[in-house]
Amino acid sequence: MQSIENKILLIGFMGAGKSSFLRKLQRNGANYHFVDLDQEILKGKGLSHLGELIESVGWGPFRQMEYDFLKDMMNSGDNLVIALGGGAFNENNQKLLEKGTTIWLNTPFDICFNRIKESIERPLVKLSREELQKLFNERVLQYKKCKYILNLEQIEQINSLKDLFSHIGPT
Repeated sequence: MQSIENKILLIGFMGAGKSSFLRKLQRNGANYHFVDLDQEILKGKGLSHLGELIESVGWGPFRQMEYDFLKDMMNSGDNLVIALGGGAFNENNQKLLEKGTTIWLNTPFDICFNRIKESIERPLVKLSREELQKLFNERVLQYKKCKYILNLEQIEQINSLKDLFSHIGPT
């Protein structure tokens, strides 16, 4: 049985700062590999951003790719910190996610929205602000199931994997 500590999963809505937080955690994280799930899925596809892939294959096949990549990572023996896409924390992936330590980056909707509203790389940004707010509220119900929840102030205080471990304690 793997230690739950060897798979750390960063969860949150689009624009919550998962990719940026992942980069911060790389400091002093020599025994871990750091993976942005969306970027991992894009590798070798010849596309510049996730929106192109989703528009090309559709949401169903994309979610299957997401599941397959996540399954491979969760079943590997590697120590991983994985930034998941905003919709990856869902019921289909629940069994896989239970193999890791889930951390919700609880960034308020207004901040997320301001970070993503001009992005051409995110297909869901085509939705209205109200529709995105509704999606955010729906996803928060799932995100609340994470083992740890970090608010914006805590996210800003943590600058390395060592800091994160100090903050949340032994997992």
